[in-house]
Amino acid sequence: MVNSIGNSLQQFIGHRVDEITEYLMATNTTYKSLSNQCTQHFIQIQKYLPNDLQQTMLQYEETLLSLQAVIETHVYTQGIKDGMTLRGLLK
Repeated sequence: MVNSIGNSLQQFIGHRVDEITEYLMATNTTYKSLSNQCTQHFIQIQKYLPNDLQQTMLQYEETLLSLQAVIETHVYTQGIKDGMTLRGLLK
């Protein structure tokens, strides 16, 4: 049961992070600009890399995105815990 709750929480967090990202892309010009800049920099780097290093660059990006997902999940989970603690303190 604990594993099921953990899995459900992970799915919820993933869904919320996706929703928040979509919202930011639609409404936050700073986020959208930075995201576009990252994409353009990546394209430029890929263009000038030899073929054998392009795959390494893609693997680097995938690893970086996985690392970011771990951080996002941890921060979101900690935010939920902090909210519950704060609620308990305010009662």
